Amino acid sequence: MEVPLSVLLLLVIVENTFYVDLFSDATRDTAALFVNCCIAITYPLNLFIYCTMSERFRHMFCELCSRLVNLVRRN
Repeated sequence: MEVPLSVLLLLVIVENTFYVDLFSDATRDTAALFVNCCIAITYPLNLFIYCTMSERFRHMFCELCSRLVNLVRRN
């Protein structure tokens, strides 16, 4: 998902460097908001993918969560 953000950043750099209006401020803001929302959505999806694809990751994740629960219970 970093590719669309990189493209947007590159277009903004081109606009500012060469003083060219490629798109309006509202379009740029909307595009940035859309890209950032997509990135935020992918974080939980990545966790789901890692948990379903890797047994080792699942084991380490469960171990980490159980340690955190035990730490909270002590306090």
